[in-house]
Amino acid sequence: MQTQPIAPSSRNNRPLFYSGIAALILIVATTALVTLTQLHRQAETRAVITSQNLAKSLELSFGGLIDTINMALLSSAHEISHQISDGKLDARAITKMLVQQKQSIDHVAHFRATNEQGDIVYGQDIGEPPVSIAGRDYFTRLRDDPGAGLYISKPLVSLVSQKWVWIFARRINKADGSFAGVIYAPVPIDEIQTIFAQMNIDQGNSITLRDSGHALIVRYAPSSTFDFPVGDTRLSDDFINVLKENPQTGTYFAGASSIDGIARLHSYYRNARHGFTVNVGISPKSIFAEWRKQAWIVGGLVAAFVLAMLTFSKMISRGWMRQEEAIASLEVSQHSLQEAQKIAQLGQFSYDLRTGRWSGSDILDDIFGIESGYARDARGWLELVVPETREELKSYLKGIVEQRLPFDRKYRIVRPCDGKERWVHGKGELQFDENGTPIRLFGAIQDITNIMAHETELRYVANHDMVTGLPNRRLLADRLSQAVGHARRNHTYLAVCYLDIDDFKLINDRYGHEAGDKLLVAIAERLKGIMRDVDTLARLGGDEFIMLFGDLALLEEIHVVLERVLATVNAGIQIEGIATQVSASIGVTLFPADDADDDTLLRHADHAMYRAKEAGKNCYQLFDPEHDRRVQAHRHHLQRLSLADKENELVLYYQPKVDLLSGKVTGAEALIRWLHPERGLLSPGEFLHYLDGSDLEIKIGEWVVDSVLRQIEIWNAAGLDFVVSANISANHLLQPDFAERLRLSLERHPNVAPSSLELEIIETAALSDMSQAVLALTLCREYGVQIALDDFGTGYSSLSYFRKLPIDILKIDQSFVRDMLENRDDLELIESVVRLGHAFNRRVIAEGVESLEQGAMLVHLGCRFVQGYGIARPMPAEQMPGWVEQWRSNALWLSLESRPQRPERSEAGERAAESS
Repeated sequence: MQTQPIAPSSRNNRPLFYSGIAALILIVATTALVTLTQLHRQAETRAVITSQNLAKSLELSFGGLIDTINMALLSSAHEISHQISDGKLDARAITKMLVQQKQSIDHVAHFRATNEQGDIVYGQDIGEPPVSIAGRDYFTRLRDDPGAGLYISKPLVSLVSQKWVWIFARRINKADGSFAGVIYAPVPIDEIQTIFAQMNIDQGNSITLRDSGHALIVRYAPSSTFDFPVGDTRLSDDFINVLKENPQTGTYFAGASSIDGIARLHSYYRNARHGFTVNVGISPKSIFAEWRKQAWIVGGLVAAFVLAMLTFSKMISRGWMRQEEAIASLEVSQHSLQEAQKIAQLGQFSYDLRTGRWSGSDILDDIFGIESGYARDARGWLELVVPETREELKSYLKGIVEQRLPFDRKYRIVRPCDGKERWVHGKGELQFDENGTPIRLFGAIQDITNIMAHETELRYVANHDMVTGLPNRRLLADRLSQAVGHARRNHTYLAVCYLDIDDFKLINDRYGHEAGDKLLVAIAERLKGIMRDVDTLARLGGDEFIMLFGDLALLEEIHVVLERVLATVNAGIQIEGIATQVSASIGVTLFPADDADDDTLLRHADHAMYRAKEAGKNCYQLFDPEHDRRVQAHRHHLQRLSLADKENELVLYYQPKVDLLSGKVTGAEALIRWLHPERGLLSPGEFLHYLDGSDLEIKIGEWVVDSVLRQIEIWNAAGLDFVVSANISANHLLQPDFAERLRLSLERHPNVAPSSLELEIIETAALSDMSQAVLALTLCREYGVQIALDDFGTGYSSLSYFRKLPIDILKIDQSFVRDMLENRDDLELIESVVRLGHAFNRRVIAEGVESLEQGAMLVHLGCRFVQGYGIARPMPAEQMPGWVEQWRSNALWLSLESRPQRPERSEAGERAAESS
């Protein structure tokens, strides 16, 4: 703007001159006021954006933390349920798993799990006696709701630490879906305070975290001396009003707080999945701090301008000869005004729709980076716009003119002066002629490059790991979904790899967490070097990475890739000037061979990784879907057997034992059967092996013993007095409390003499702890119970067991009895066992006797006690009294041959006899 020289005039012209000066001062003051108003609005806009971005960032961070905790709870609950189903509940392994989960997730105090009564039995430092959380709301809710997912509690005081915590919990199910306990992870309120403190917000600002019911979890305000009660549900009227219209997110201004008397601009975000709300408040002092500086500058410039005008006027009044000096002062003032407009980065424009030409302020020229000679027409403006959006913006401008809409658009430009891209935000209004035809578009354009850069940074933070810069769990989920779809469409293989650094905790403990982070960054950079464009490398947290290798035409390709990955990790690394070598364990599952959903693919890869750890680390393991299906089938059978136990489908049949010399019924052996509702009566060989090593095996074994004692009591009352034997598995016998629980069973049946019970020890080859077995059997004999060694002669260590175990009876295995009349070797082996038993004063029983001829030979050899199909098949308990009467009346034992014919020795037997 140029000022025309003021010519000397008479006094009549002075009022006009002073009026002009006053008008100019008014214009400048008005312009300054408008500029300050715009800056004030911009400050408010920036505050809104800042508070919204911070609230959204915290909502995403806490949402990600809760998702991570939820996944850890889900996988841990699944593992515990798996152990319960397999009957291999290992408290030490569960505690170790929970400790590892805690170490992999920041901000969580610990992971702990309870039994179905609410006692905390798994986890680190749980103490004795165990603390009970049965009265906690989250325990009862999860206990009573089989379909419950993640349960987030209200803030409460921990029963263990006596500090405020925020609890995240999940239900643990048994195999049949019934309640088995709760696994939970508390986040200390102090830890959340620490997270907020790291935000470095200004004094007077605040961050508030509320739960799904708007109960206060944490309110952080720097240097505040006020106490913010946890669980407080009071909300300001302004917050309540805006929540009614916008329950998920919004911005509002609240008057002076009843807590600290500070008014604030608030933005909040409510997490859609978990219901918590993050509320960020910015005080006017913080909002307008920069604006006050700008106001002082603009005010100073205006004051300088006014002072210059007054000085100029005074100089004019002293003499027109000094007008050039006043003009110079005026130019200085005008330049100062332009500088004030530059601070706001706001340029004005006017576009003539009739001529297609536009004009703008100097600030606009600076924003666009153009010179005065630049073509200011429609084509010139479009050439400033980045090429890929020119046509879109041209159509937009045409549309708002045709529809008579305001101009409001963010777009990118390329500055001709330096070739740099900038983001601008244009806002304008149409001007119409007397016929209502648009003739002009005027408004303002602001440089928003810094704001857009900040929004881009926030998006990056939400989708990337802050330590390594790799995609985080959120971005991985999208990449995995795309990779699965690509593999399905193109009929290629996708390898989902779960990589865990071996012994990473030792590195953290030895060199510190900062060195550990540097190691993670170094490994991430190396792994990126072997990834292709179609592959993805992500970090889940801790020392866990996920690798997606796509477009694999052959399954064999993955082995080459994984060997390269292991070699890359194994290469030496310098950390803090110290040469360090690490290794990794990798679990891999291949899609579509493993045709599961995305979460299940990750879980399968995780399972395979743990198998690699168990295999010695520094290796990889492939997930085997067929093995998994077999495991699931075994688990199904075990679950069905558990149901059979509950539904009383398991029954006992009894096979008599007799003395072939006297004809006396000396006892019976209890044999389990399954009365299946669909398949009928099943023998033990069809289902008993599914119980091996499970808790259900112990439970059913104790049921057998108790049922036998109850049946003895019934038979004794009916006049039948003989010994009944129950089969005891090796796993059952080796339980530390086996003898004590047997004693309690005997006490429950005081009318049964302990000598009426006989325990038959089966699966002797599985007796891994001989000293424990000897101890248990010794105690059982002290109670008066008889002990029999079943299937004697079939195991390589039978003589060793006979020598070490405190037994009363030897049972000759039916495999020798079956062919004894045709095979002299079997006959002589039976004779040797009988002699051995008699030598050590042990009673001998032969099982599997199928004919009276076999019985006669056994009596001749000195074995008078027998059982088998030749005597009687196993029968229900209620048939036993009738059979005993029939046996006595038939007196079949009296028809046995006095001296049966011995079989000829086989050629192999002859050679063995000759060699001996």
